[in-house]
Amino acid sequence: MDSQMMTGNLAAAWGARLADVDYIPAFPITPQTEIVEALAKWCEGGELAARFVTMDSEHSMMTAAGAAEATGARVFTATSSQGLLYAPRYPLDLEEKFARAAAFTGPKMFLMLAACPTGWLYDPGETPEVAKLAVETGLWPLKEAINGVVTHTYVPKRRPVEAYLKLQGRFRHLFEPTVQTEAIQHIQARVDAYWERATREGS
Repeated sequence: MDSQMMTGNLAAAWGARLADVDYIPAFPITPQTEIVEALAKWCEGGELAARFVTMDSEHSMMTAAGAAEATGARVFTATSSQGLLYAPRYPLDLEEKFARAAAFTGPKMFLMLAACPTGWLYDPGETPEVAKLAVETGLWPLKEAINGVVTHTYVPKRRPVEAYLKLQGRFRHLFEPTVQTEAIQHIQARVDAYWERATREGS
């Protein structure tokens, strides 16, 4: 047998291919993008008879993988340590939502914040703080909708959105070379309007 030098990511992809997986829910995120790229190429070329589906987030990907596995399908997916972080200062909020969702039959949908140091341009060590500020500034509301009734499961005291924006290089244009005060105020006004409406509606 010929030997071949390959990266760890490609070796992982080959493992999935040799396992003859049935279903691959995927969301590319560093450092595993190479894995899903290889799998997508093989699926498209007919070298791997699996259903490859691109999801809208790492958490959607994991939810789909778990649901498919429960039906007996052979499933493979990949993510990163950062990809599965969900507002780490509020883990009970997620656990309680899972518990409530388990009481209902049929499909459920979870949308979760997945902070991305590579794409959002911040120090990976700041990931818990970025996730926390997304919630504490009110930019990422923790809420649920059951049978059309929306309820906020946590109401923050709301720090200024500037605290969240400043941590991330993707928003550097709002602060350098000069502070874009009007743009920042516009973002703050939209967040304030959202929470004012939520308060009026009692959600």
